[in-house]
Amino acid sequence: MIAREKRRRAAEDSALAALKANRKPWVGAYDLARATGLPWRIVARALLRMVAAGKVEEKFHEWKDANYRPRETRLYRASVAFNASVWPEFLMPRVKTSLGTSARRAQLQRENGK
Repeated sequence: MIAREKRRRAAEDSALAALKANRKPWVGAYDLARATGLPWRIVARALLRMVAAGKVEEKFHEWKDANYRPRETRLYRASVAFNASVWPEFLMPRVKTSLGTSARRAQLQRENGK
């Protein structure tokens, strides 16, 4: 494994451990950086990679600063797995699988006798 990948994985592991250990429901990258002892940019990039991978959930918090300018902050929390057994079957979404284009074309040809 390349040294860069090792550093990235170590940053992701420490950020995820700090995120799970935190008592707040949503936490910013600065707070997690303080908890891990890593620079905040490294933690922020690790969080963005984990959001893309689906390990962490992200939301945007909008607020106004002292000069009433709109600002935006990203907040994170560990992903919560969806528990399908909690919901009754009639409330669960049903997904209709579609045939691929070539399979649909072959089915139409069979139906038309070609």
